[in-house]
This record gives sequence, structure tokens and C-alpha cells, in this order.
Amino acid sequence: MKTIAKNEIITMLGFAYKKVSKHKERINTINIFPVPDQDTGDNLVKTLKGVHEAIVSKNFTTMRQMAVSAIDGAMTQSAGNVGIIITGFLNGFLTTIYNHEEVSPAGLSYAFFVGSRYAYNSIQDPKEGTILDVIEAAAAGSKKNKNKTSSIENLLQSAILSAKKALDDTRNKMEIYRKATVVDAGGYGFLLMMEGFLAGLENKDIQDEVVERKATIKPAQFVQKIGLRFEVVALLENAKMETKKISQKLLSYGDSIDIVTANKKTKIHIHTNYPDEVTEIISRLGSVIYMRTCDMTKGKDKEIIAQKNNIGLVVDGAAGLSTNYLRQHDIICVSFTTSWEKVDAEEDFKNLNIYQKIRKVGHRTKEYGWPKTSQPSPHAFFSSFKKQLGKYQDIICITISSGLSGSYNSARQARKMLKEYEKKHVIISDYKQAAAGQVFLAMRAVELIGRHYNINQIEKYLVELANSIYLFGIPDDINWLIRGGRLTGKKAFVTRTLQSLGIVAILALDNGKIIFKKFALRKRSMADLVASQLSQLQLRNKDKPLEIIVQHADCQGQLIKLKNQLNKNNFKLIESDILSPVLGLHTGPDAFIVAVINSA
Repeated sequence: MKTIAKNEIITMLGFAYKKVSKHKERINTINIFPVPDQDTGDNLVKTLKGVHEAIVSKNFTTMRQMAVSAIDGAMTQSAGNVGIIITGFLNGFLTTIYNHEEVSPAGLSYAFFVGSRYAYNSIQDPKEGTILDVIEAAAAGSKKNKNKTSSIENLLQSAILSAKKALDDTRNKMEIYRKATVVDAGGYGFLLMMEGFLAGLENKDIQDEVVERKATIKPAQFVQKIGLRFEVVALLENAKMETKKISQKLLSYGDSIDIVTANKKTKIHIHTNYPDEVTEIISRLGSVIYMRTCDMTKGKDKEIIAQKNNIGLVVDGAAGLSTNYLRQHDIICVSFTTSWEKVDAEEDFKNLNIYQKIRKVGHRTKEYGWPKTSQPSPHAFFSSFKKQLGKYQDIICITISSGLSGSYNSARQARKMLKEYEKKHVIISDYKQAAAGQVFLAMRAVELIGRHYNINQIEKYLVELANSIYLFGIPDDINWLIRGGRLTGKKAFVTRTLQSLGIVAILALDNGKIIFKKFALRKRSMADLVASQLSQLQLRNKDKPLEIIVQHADCQGQLIKLKNQLNKNNFKLIESDILSPVLGLHTGPDAFIVAVINSA
């Protein structure tokens, strides 16, 4: 093959991933430097898997598009020393060729050379006898033959031959390898990568080597102490300083400092005995996409000490998120409190939910009074923030609209109680949403966290999303709003009169406050009324299906009926659950609240 293009590069990277995956445990077995934690194979596979998943089955029109995606995959998924070094190599290798749609042997050789320099520069304290020697030898081997061959395959064979010699020589350069009778694990992994490159071009199945390398089979038994116990790995966006300055800031806190920068992202790796200090320093260097701290004394089963690899959520109880969803995504719910003294004191009302209690009381509000609700206290938010900050780097707090409750202000007061360096890690915005609208925001936040968006990107997205959510509600009986004091004066008189005439109010949220949107004839069931409103919305948005979240005030039968009426081509039901009691107290039983957005 005289030249290769983006499709061949994709195949080469895919075969490299398969080759290393096949020999992952062998790489782990000989991993004794810089620490014997036996995860070099795992970390290399994670890195190459990130590359593979970023480019496989994708349609790229240019080499540059493919290369940028591959580099981003490595930056996001790379782990451990070896992951940072390989990411550095791939960054140099791919950025060298991404302005060329076809790569010649000479071009490929130069890409190997640049990749080796990038890998070397990613290490704060490079040493002889490591993966760096193997990478450099591969580049040198390709250079020897770049003008002597017109075949990409021959060039790779030359690079592999030089890499094998350098790998065998690592045992002579590192005393620890001589004692253990092994070669460098990372170097062995890189050699397997190169063999995968060649297998991809030759379209050969991934096979074991014909002659096993005895130095990579079973290391001699010996004891090696781990001087620095913790490993911190972080990914930043838009770092505030150059790599060298970052390294200088971290130098006094540990070793094995590896840093690579690409696509406006910076990946940092360090071994340390001061993980809290290190994570705090890194958090000030740029927007943290994720940060993870592990205990390396656990070997392959590293214990994650501080799961700060994404963003934590705090949501108030008005959202009505289910207990299972909260637990699944480690979201803290800050609850409202409800008290109904005369009702709660009676035996007949025990074991009933709030809607059943309201139905049982009926119109006897003079006898039983009306339940009182209280917003979460600043202390409740403060405790939740502290708990999440113990696990996450940044926190997003989602409260009900400030126009409906003081919950938002309580959250802001709680942030003022935090330490100065903690305050900047807690984001609180008035999204001017409620109930099902809050659920949309929380679910989108969870999705973006999983995709490694940073705090600023998620906050911007949520603000835009909140403005696009249409929230409407239909109470079954307006009298509950009146008895609860939420409708008074002329509005109460008019709506009660209209209800007596068979006309029901459609309420909506406008700029965070409840308004009367329209009125409809009450000749149908609640399910029919909701379906009618949704159909009207869908007619105005024919180009896209509507995503909806439905919350009901203890009327499961009507919910089932509504679901049966929704055309799946026009509506995508994201979630359906019972309405939060703090809102259900005001709407009364059998009400519906629905949040609607256009599908992207």
C-alpha cells in the first residue's frame, strides 16, 4: 500500500484496540513501574477504546474531522500514566497527518516522530527504559526506511522491529525490571499497538505472537513498596496556564506528573499523598470536566476515594423526582415540609397519602383546616451542598421558580454559608420552572454529566432549555386552589362561577408565575382535556415530535387513559409520575401538570 487515507487510519486504530485488549491481562501482569498496581493493560485499553468509540461507524468527510474526534476520545477516556503518554503520542501523530487526505510512507514516518516528541513532552520526569524508549525506537525505525520503501506495510514492519529491540532493552536499563525479569509494561502495550496497526492494514485476524516473549510472561516474585498512595486524574477545559506552569504547581505534591493538551482540553495525572490539596489546585486551573482520586494500594481494584469525575445535583422537593431516580443518579432532594395538625392527629387519616386525605376531608375545611407547607430552610440546602461537595467537584442546584416559592432564596442563602473556595463550585440559577419542568432540567443535566460536559456548558444549556419548556396544568376542581388560599378575590369568584357552568381553567407558567392561559369546556375526562391541549400544541409544531413529562395528582386511571391516546409519532413520553405533594396540596386530587418541549 503506497498511501493510506482516513479509512485506513480508522482501521489501524481499531485493530490496535483489539490487539491490546486481547493481551490486556499479560500487560497487567508485568506492570511494576512506576507502581505495581497491575492496571497498565486496563488503562491502555480504556484509552484506545475511547479512540475507537469516537470514530467507529462514523461518517467523516475529512481526515481532520476524524483525527479531532479520535484525539478527543483519547483525552476523555485515557487513564493512568500509560493513557496520558499514548494520548500524547496520538495527539502528535494525528495532528501531523490531519491536513493530508492521503499519507505516504515518509509522511507516516514523520507522524511517528512528532508523536514520539509529544509523548516525551507529556511526562514531567521522563526516564530511560520505559515506554518512551519504545515509542522513540519505532519512530527511528520508520525513519530509516522512509525513503527506501514505497510500502506503508514495510515501513510499519521496520518500526515494529526497532520497537521490539527497544522493548527487550528496557530490562537492561531499569534495575527493577532486571530483578523482576520483565520488560516495561507500557512499552509492551505500545508494541502491541504497532502490531495492531500492521494487522489492520494487512486485514489479518488478531493472533498471538508466534514466538512468545519470555520476558513478558511471568515476573519473578518480589516486594515493592508504594511511596505515594493516591492517583489523581483530571480533565480540564480551557486551562488557565501552560503545561509547564501546571507541572511546576504540582511538583512539590508528588511525582509521575503527566500532562497532555489537545482540543482545548488538558489531561492531568499525578501520584501523591496529598489528594485534597492536589484536587483543590487543579480545580482552580480551568473548567473541570471530571476529576478522580484512587487508592493505588488496592492494586487492580483501586478504590475511588473521591468520585469527583463529574457534577453533583441538588434538587428541591417541588420537582417530584422518584426515589429510585434520585438514588440511581445520586441526586439529593431537599424536601418541603407539610403539616395538617387536625388531620394528622386522627386515627382515620393514618396511612393515607395527601391526596387521599384531601378527598376524605372534602368540603369540611372549617372543621379540619387546611394543610400548611414550608419551603426548605437554608440549613437544609447547606447540609446538602456540603454532602455533595464531599463527592463532586461542582454542584448544580435546581429549585422551583422564585415566583412561586422562597426555595430559590433559601438555596442562595445556603451558598453564602459555605467557605469561600466552595461557593464558586455551587451553581444556583432561577430557571423559573416548576414540577415537571424541573424534572426535564434534572434529566438533561444527568445526561450532559454523563457526556462529560463541564459545569459552564451544562448551566448554559439548562438556562436555554428552561426557556423552551412550556408548563401547563389543569385542576380537576378549582375549589382546592381557593380553599388553599392560592386563588382569592375576583379571580376566585370568576373561576368558581365558570366551573359551575362547566368551564375549566387551563393554567400555565409564564416567566416563573402562574397565569390563566385559557378556558375549556368540561365535557370530557381529565385525560381527554390534557390530550386535547397536547394535540393543539402538536399542530403548531408539526415538524418535530413533542417530548412531554406528565405528573398527576393521584389519578392513575386517567394517566393510563391519556397514555393510550398519545400518538407515538407525535409525542415522546419521557416520564410520568405522581405530582409532588407540596404542589398537589394546591391543585387538589386528580389534577395534571405537563411539561412540553420540542424534540431536538
